[in-house]
Amino acid sequence: MKTKKIMTNTRRDAIAAYAFLMPAIIGFFWFIFYPMVRTLYMSFTKWTIHGESTFVGLQNWIRMFTDDRIFGITVRVTLTFTIWSVLINIVVGFILALLLNKPRKTVGIFRTMFYIPCMIAAGAPAMLVWLWVFAPDGLMNALLASFGITGPNWLLSQSTALSVIIATSVWGVGTMMIIFISGLKAVPDEYYESADIDGAGYFRKLFGITIPILTPVILYNLIIGVIGAMQAFQQAYILTQGGPRNSTSFFAFNIYNQAFVNMNFGYAAALSWLLFMVIMVLTYIIFKTSARWVFYGDGIDDAPVKEKY
Repeated sequence: MKTKKIMTNTRRDAIAAYAFLMPAIIGFFWFIFYPMVRTLYMSFTKWTIHGESTFVGLQNWIRMFTDDRIFGITVRVTLTFTIWSVLINIVVGFILALLLNKPRKTVGIFRTMFYIPCMIAAGAPAMLVWLWVFAPDGLMNALLASFGITGPNWLLSQSTALSVIIATSVWGVGTMMIIFISGLKAVPDEYYESADIDGAGYFRKLFGITIPILTPVILYNLIIGVIGAMQAFQQAYILTQGGPRNSTSFFAFNIYNQAFVNMNFGYAAALSWLLFMVIMVLTYIIFKTSARWVFYGDGIDDAPVKEKY
């Protein structure tokens, strides 16, 4: 009887668990899995939303590499933006974390100041602010004019437009900064005390203790940064419309143009799936190569960390 009661309670708990999970499961299949399968099928069709879709096989995929004149440009622009924006954000976020990790009365205020922009970092309001700052008669050129310098047309010049967009990405560095600060809090003080006894200086401790222990945090920020940068869209859409001469035409911006300007949803779906696969491959490569440079410490007495300083 007791065993039967236990089984009944277990079954009741399982039913309750599935009942609570069901909305999430239904939402996943309806809003994520089904659209992914649907767009995968669309990538093999020609569909302009006005009529029936026509199955064209691999035509859309072949077109990317043979007939789309800006495909290579969007790949180059996106990779350039990804490399530089992620690298700059990681370095700046790490430096800010080091500066704001020390116990001071005003440290909480500065952390808040650097993190608040993250709430609107990639949104339209933030992009409109940057559009005003880098306009020909905007704040940046007005500042340069006060020193007798004639500023360039930042967003209208092919040589500076992408650099400006990369620079604006630092506006949202607060997220990486907070994650780095959390990692710094987890570094055992015993490592630094041992290093002090051995006479190690600041940079010796930084490169021998702090950075090796923070490599898992760097890995996390690297992956999140790459995934986000590869999908960059609003910066080009609001600031430059992909110009001048496609110098800021990101891959996602090309997907938008193909779908909602050219009304070629089949080709846009193929581009979307290619972007998804590229992101997956890059993430896999980062994970595979991380074994060479990411250190996972098991405790205070872990010898490999001590040997590094």
